[in-house]
Amino acid sequence: MKKLAIITGASGFLAKNVINVLEQSCDKIYLVDIENKKEKNNNEKFFDVQLDVTNETDVKKFFQNLELKKFSSSVLVNMAAVDYKVTNSGPNFKWNMKNAEITLMKKGLEVSLIGTFLM
Repeated sequence: MKKLAIITGASGFLAKNVINVLEQSCDKIYLVDIENKKEKNNNEKFFDVQLDVTNETDVKKFFQNLELKKFSSSVLVNMAAVDYKVTNSGPNFKWNMKNAEITLMKKGLEVSLIGTFLM
């Protein structure tokens, strides 16, 4: 029985742990992120996909190209978000209510809500 996993926000800090866990139990793992990944995976299970989860046309194309019938089960781990990057040296939080912009909040809602719905 073949298992498929799709992880959005795959280049994020927390996603690395999820990827490590799913690698043990899945046959094919799509690593989806809006950013083009600088380092390529050498593991034949992994497939890097640059995709904006809020773009309905691109999300539909992505799923149309998947051969879902080849898999007995699948899992989607949606970790896509608009956030500050966390690195090994720690988080870089510059946002607070005094300097908040409504556009950032709207984009965060679009990614979190619309992106989840589309995926």
